[in-house]
Amino acid sequence: MKKFSLRVETSLSNIDEKRWNTCASKDKNFNPFNSYQFLKALELSQSVNNSSGWNSAHLIIENNDKKIVAIVPSYLKTNSSGEYVFDYEWANAYHRAGGQYYPKLQISIPYTQ
Repeated sequence: MKKFSLRVETSLSNIDEKRWNTCASKDKNFNPFNSYQFLKALELSQSVNNSSGWNSAHLIIENNDKKIVAIVPSYLKTNSSGEYVFDYEWANAYHRAGGQYYPKLQISIPYTQ
């Protein structure tokens, strides 16, 4: 029986580039925005960091053999900047109702539409 484990990585530096790309782009439908190189460039340029409101929280699922079987580029957002749907009014309404809207989990590729 196969078992899987889920982990959250806060930096691509903690993930092997080849293992990420093998899982992310196995076939001819290569998406450069899902590639390790693109996402790592966002980290190195500080486009994703605490100041930008995009904090890496990549979801990694591995099997018993530690093979990555699924990756989900994810971020803990502390604001609505850089998104394709701006939800400032939702955040304001939630705050007025006494809730805490941020941080929120954003499953997407930053700065793409």
